[in-house]
Amino acid sequence: MVKKGKYNLFSFSIEDEMIKYHSKNNVKKYVFFSILKTNSLKKLVPLLNSLLVKGMMKYYSIQFSNKKNYTSSVLFNFQDEQKENILKSLKIIKEDVREHLKNDSLYARFLRGNELNKEYVNIIEVDLGDSLEINNKKDFCIVKNKKKIRYIKLYSLYFIQDSAIESLLNIFFNLITDLGIKGNLILNFILKNGLVVFSPFFVEHFYNKNIDTKLVEMVNEFISSELSIREENIKMKLIGNLLWRLNFSKNFIDYKNNESMLFSLFSIIQNGEKSLALNGQKNSLSTTKKFMTLVIEVLKRNNFNFNKIDFNVLEINNQYIILTIDDFNPSLIYNTFKKYYPKRIIYLVIHNQSLFKKILLETKISNLLGVKVFNPIGFIKFLKKARSLKSL
Repeated sequence: MVKKGKYNLFSFSIEDEMIKYHSKNNVKKYVFFSILKTNSLKKLVPLLNSLLVKGMMKYYSIQFSNKKNYTSSVLFNFQDEQKENILKSLKIIKEDVREHLKNDSLYARFLRGNELNKEYVNIIEVDLGDSLEINNKKDFCIVKNKKKIRYIKLYSLYFIQDSAIESLLNIFFNLITDLGIKGNLILNFILKNGLVVFSPFFVEHFYNKNIDTKLVEMVNEFISSELSIREENIKMKLIGNLLWRLNFSKNFIDYKNNESMLFSLFSIIQNGEKSLALNGQKNSLSTTKKFMTLVIEVLKRNNFNFNKIDFNVLEINNQYIILTIDDFNPSLIYNTFKKYYPKRIIYLVIHNQSLFKKILLETKISNLLGVKVFNPIGFIKFLKKARSLKSL
């Protein structure tokens, strides 16, 4: 039986491109972490899996954040009794990554120093130090220091076995973003019985103690037939798993059988990162575009004929128009109504809550025959109802 080392989770050192842990007990075993920023997950993941099979790392985890823009990072975990073996493995990984991308306009950068430290602890959004406090409740934990306080919930994701939707994780990530839910989606890759498997979980962040997003109900309302999400009772040992981006359930999914699903998620992240990292521009994936991805998926799954007229306009069965807007745009609304009303029934979906209330209270749009005004959640529920779908 191999003895395990014990580690102080919040006491580590930074050595150039690596986070270093020393065991507290007599087991002399090193635990190191390294973090990679990249816009080329779709191309790199097959390479990383081959390196995982070769034993170059213990595991690796991909972290997707939607807190500001769509961003991603890859955390590598190394464990060995000899520090030299870990350094050698990292060198091989860096060389292979560099060689793999040399002919593409993509990038991969290993973080170092303060930037590495910041990225490592951003999963809890609170700087580590002597004043750090962690208090666990039944279904969430409180992390705080003298300057910040954060509330965290953990969820495990389970795929329904007969699901064949390639964009399932894409839909999940877009849905929570559109609902204003902030956090990190983690995919933890390990080797199990010689096969590469991964385990998905979601970390939700709150900025005040009013924790009532009802994430499970909202997600299950939309994609319960393909994906179930379960809230985890947070125990103190899960905080270590959280910081180390390590699976905390026995929910393992075969990589090969779900490769296309992952690549769909990688594509939306990659497109967003190209804009951020290569052109210095803001992420071009607007709320409207992300929402339209969800609506189109519903229509496809229910075999409806539709025509995407613009990024914010859909026509269904030559009878219905879906117009979705982020902010008040009188000319867009006017031109759409001028072109289609009253020949088409119009569903107007408004993402800005104050604008939604303003249009309902201060305009006559909602009183027009054949026009309905929705917020995003209301429209999704409307589409999900059988009688609504049959009427389209």
